[in-house]
Amino acid sequence: MIVPYPGLRPPSDKPIPKPKRIGVVLSVLNEHYQTTIHQGICETAFQLGYEVFCIQGGVLNESLDLVRKNVIFDAVRLVRLDGLIVLTAAITTSGERAMIRRLETLVQTLPAVSVGYPLGGLPAISIDNKHSFETILDHLLNAHGYRKILYLGGPELHADNQAREVVFCKTLEEAAAKDASIEYQIIHGDFQEGSGFRVVHELVAQYHEGRFDAIVAANDNMAIGASKALS
Repeated sequence: MIVPYPGLRPPSDKPIPKPKRIGVVLSVLNEHYQTTIHQGICETAFQLGYEVFCIQGGVLNESLDLVRKNVIFDAVRLVRLDGLIVLTAAITTSGERAMIRRLETLVQTLPAVSVGYPLGGLPAISIDNKHSFETILDHLLNAHGYRKILYLGGPELHADNQAREVVFCKTLEEAAAKDASIEYQIIHGDFQEGSGFRVVHELVAQYHEGRFDAIVAANDNMAIGASKALS
């Protein structure tokens, strides 16, 4: 998808300059995290007089057929681009090293920025998972007094999920060493709303009440799904 810049046209006797074009590599534009970032990129690019070329290639994993795997790489190779913004957290799970190495090679051909986590030495915009999760857990334990906490995680091999799960476990293990009533459970989903709903719905149906006091979800989508299952 190209977002054109409708700026003033130069006099007709002069060639029309081509606007800079930024490629945005993501999984698919039907998920809140990705659509929000894409919208912000498009709005800023419009103000700067840039075009945005959106490349939706799905998640890079070994289960994809070869044609779908090549969508991202073929698009970047065939379309004129002046730079790339890669939503690494959306298109990789950290488990498919061959695909990630190929992606690292790809981004060396253009100026690029990673949104999610570092990729091949690129500048990266990342979330401070440690501080965020420590703050969340401190609030649940000390402000509300919750003692049985469920971690609703994303894919086990995803870098963001791993970072958040490490902080979750470490924080609660340290708290449990001082208070034996503190317990936690970990169940993995896939970062999608449906998995959050399914996991919590099944737990509620199985245990009814008393299994957990609070839920910490690895992302907003699963938190929304969990909330719907509890309503």
